[in-house]
Amino acid sequence: RRYVSAASKRVLGWDPEQLVGQNAAGAIHPEDRTLVMATCRTLLDGAVAPTCIYRQQTTTGEWIWLEATY
Repeated sequence: RRYVSAASKRVLGWDPEQLVGQNAAGAIHPEDRTLVMATCRTLLDGAVAPTCIYRQQTTTGEWIWLEATY
């Protein structure tokens, strides 16, 4: 990751600086990783602003649902 929103602190409990340079897939729920990666790959095919709903782990270990537009 090169950029992380300041909202990561409020939503996930992580300071943005802690996430920059980290592999984003590691915090995505294992059952959702394939979906997220497939959504990201659509960008290579010319998709414009694809959206994905998935679970991501917070600093407390809780899984929360997020919706992301890439």
